[in-house]
Amino acid sequence: MIGWLKDRLFRKTAFTLDDDPRWKAFNNADHPCSCCGQSFNGIFDIGFDHPSQWPHQNRQASGEDILKVGDEYLSSDLCVVEDGQFVRGVLYIPVIGSDEPFGFGVWCSLHTDTFEIYAKSFRDRSDTPIEGAFGWMCNALPYYDTEDPLPSDVLFSSGNKRPLIELHDGKHPLVEAQRNGITFDTLLDIYKASGTDIRPHLER
Repeated sequence: MIGWLKDRLFRKTAFTLDDDPRWKAFNNADHPCSCCGQSFNGIFDIGFDHPSQWPHQNRQASGEDILKVGDEYLSSDLCVVEDGQFVRGVLYIPVIGSDEPFGFGVWCSLHTDTFEIYAKSFRDRSDTPIEGAFGWMCNALPYYDTEDPLPSDVLFSSGNKRPLIELHDGKHPLVEAQRNGITFDTLLDIYKASGTDIRPHLER
């Protein structure tokens, strides 16, 4: 991690969620909800099967490790379509009061040269460092209005780990969230917007 991202994600704050009974229930898999038996084990990420530009079916639903349609293909980490090349990374957002961030598993477009270097490194499982590169974050995220791609830096990691996505400066609410963090209530709103309404199970 470089720049401000490392410090923001794992910084300690005076405020803590430890006294919030909802947070305790959210992080205690041994105590299921009294109404339905559902339990939770803390923050979980939301991932996307493909970038918005992928015009074909969902890869996971297809059951294929690599979904190919003509010259276009989609794997769990790489995607090539007629109009571009994409890699899957993680856009982390700090959760205020927690030392664990929330992550969106998103796709970013890359210049062809950078994509080819990363794709070769990924397939070879190489630990050779790759310089960070500019990209466009290309997913519509729940709760946030991200219909248009957002400019970002793609920060590559060693050991075949997915790259980190650092959004550029701007006034978009998602940019502000990544820099300043979100409350636990906002995290619950994000889960609800994605189709998983957790709040009722934590307030019983």
